[in-house]
Amino acid sequence: MLTSFPAVFALDEYGYSVVFPDLNFLATEGKTYEEAMRMAVECLAGHIFDLQQHSEPIPHPSRIDQLDIEEGESPVVISVDVDVYAKEHFEKAVKKTLSIPKWLNDAAVAQGIKFSKVLQKALKEELGIVE
Repeated sequence: MLTSFPAVFALDEYGYSVVFPDLNFLATEGKTYEEAMRMAVECLAGHIFDLQQHSEPIPHPSRIDQLDIEEGESPVVISVDVDVYAKEHFEKAVKKTLSIPKWLNDAAVAQGIKFSKVLQKALKEELGIVE
């Protein structure tokens, strides 16, 4: 599902700053307009994904004409499909090569153990990640 929020872009000597007024002034930046746009999409996707993961409410976006714009600032609507973005960037599986003793492998295979599932569970426990 496409999520859209207005952002305010401002150019200074360092590049573009981007602020999302409706998201507690969540901000990012980029040296070029293109980089700032990519960072804005990533920032919006990451923030909305985090809200969803913590079952927090997602604010309603303002209309672009309701933004308080100052001289030198430009309003831009940033849109992203958070589910698609998350699958491509946040939830993408990576392949790992590891070694375990043969006897342990044989015992796990005999019991039908799912190695990826066990490794993920152990890593989360080791890192103190609670779901």
